[in-house]
Amino acid sequence: MDIDLLKRIEKHRQLCIKKDLFDLSNWIDTLTYINTEISLLKTICQQQLKEYSVQGHFNAVRRKNTLLLAKLCKYEQQLHTDYEYGKKEYDVQRFREHEAKRNSYYSFLKEFRTFKKVIYKALGQ
Repeated sequence: MDIDLLKRIEKHRQLCIKKDLFDLSNWIDTLTYINTEISLLKTICQQQLKEYSVQGHFNAVRRKNTLLLAKLCKYEQQLHTDYEYGKKEYDVQRFREHEAKRNSYYSFLKEFRTFKKVIYKALGQ
């Protein structure tokens, strides 16, 4: 193969991985903030509400957040390793894997927003 073509393919692979790492960094920052927000909301609800069903939901949401955060951190390590040492081309399979991570992230965000609405409504009563 042409050496110039191989260099361009490698640059493209690295660029795509950098883009994925940038996305991932934003997702991890958001999930870390959500963890703080869950703690603050839980403290407020403990002081204002005496419903134990709501307390159980806090633990479930925090658990989901923690598991997703761990999954994304592991994925971040894989991407860093692949960026430095990988030779596998950035193909449709890798794109789909990243999109699956994105979908799980957005699914959790949607679930968290719904959870916050329930909490805010309970606090408003």
